Amino acid sequence: VVMIPATFVFSKAAEMFFGALSASLPSMLACDNPIYSLNTFAMGICAWYAWKENREKDFLKIAALLLTGFIGLNMYNRMLWGMLAAIIMMLFINLEIKNDVIVKIIKVLGRYSFCLYLVHLPVIEIIDYYKITGAAYLLLATVLSVVAAVVLYHCVEQPCGRLLRRLGEK
Repeated sequence: VVMIPATFVFSKAAEMFFGALSASLPSMLACDNPIYSLNTFAMGICAWYAWKENREKDFLKIAALLLTGFIGLNMYNRMLWGMLAAIIMMLFINLEIKNDVIVKIIKVLGRYSFCLYLVHLPVIEIIDYYKITGAAYLLLATVLSVVAAVVLYHCVEQPCGRLLRRLGEK
């Protein structure tokens, strides 16, 4: 709850700061940074604690109320998407899947999801730079993000994990 107003205050202060520096698009700069994204992270933490304490219904009620408020802000608001993701996660968290193919797909998606999260925004920024729109935009964003996530996972995350495990054994 504290993160929501704190990020709004931070974004307004950052917007004024970037405006004073005569930066182009100060409102976008104010919302396009890691601190502004902490509210989404906080929502995920709240969802996890609600699940851990068997209070999923309470979380869903509060989340639905907050989501209703966020919808009025705009569709690009990170709080809206963060809350929507937390609600979807909470709705499916206790789902038992018996189909082996679906379980394998979910495991593969889980393996690459963090890397996909890390690379999708830079990929989108690159595509935006070239002013690509429509179906080509969606196709390029999807394909390039997935390829970059797979490369990042196998070339950075896995080797670093092995190195850390070896260092931990010594």
